[in-house]
Amino acid sequence: MKASRGKKRRFISSASDQEGTPLSASRTAFGHIDPQSALREVSAICRDHGVQFTELRQRLLLTLWASSVPMTAYELLHRLEETWARTLVPMTVYRALSGLLNVNLIARIESHNAYVSRSTRSHPNASVFLICTQCKSTIEIQDVFVEERVNESAGRVGFQVQRSALEIHGKCARCLGGTKLDLGAP
Repeated sequence: MKASRGKKRRFISSASDQEGTPLSASRTAFGHIDPQSALREVSAICRDHGVQFTELRQRLLLTLWASSVPMTAYELLHRLEETWARTLVPMTVYRALSGLLNVNLIARIESHNAYVSRSTRSHPNASVFLICTQCKSTIEIQDVFVEERVNESAGRVGFQVQRSALEIHGKCARCLGGTKLDLGAP
C-alpha cells in the first residue's frame, strides 16, 4: 500500500486518558465495556491462532491491562505470585508471554525489556510507543502512515518486515503539568 501525500493519518491509541489516568481493563481491552467480554474475544483470538488461552495467560493479560507502565517478566511473576498464591517458574512466565506476543495481544518494550498490553491488533507493525521518561507510563498509537513508509523503505532494499515497533521517549501530558494531548489526526 502506498500513502498519498493528501491522505489523513489514522491514529489509534490507548493506555491513559487525557488526564493521564490509566484506563481500566475494559477500556484497554479492544474497546469492550467489561473485562469478561474482552476475555471472551481474546480467548477466540487465541483459539483461531492455535494458542491456548491458559489461566496463566489470562492472569498475565489482566495484570498488564491494569498497569499503565510496562512490566518486566519478573515484575509480572512477582505480582502473580502475590495475587495468585502460587509459586511460578520464570520460564513458565516467559512461555506464556511468548504466546501472547505471537498473537499480538501484548508488545515488548525493547528499551525496558518489559511488556505492555496492546490497544488494538489491527495494525501491529504500525505501533509507536510513547514512553514517559519521568513516570514510565506508555501510550501506544498506531500510525498506518509510519507502517507504510517503513514497509516501502524496507521493500526497496529487499527486506520484508515481520515485526516492528517504534519507541519514542519523552514526557507525557501529566508530567508536563497537565497539558492535554490530542491524539487525533494532524
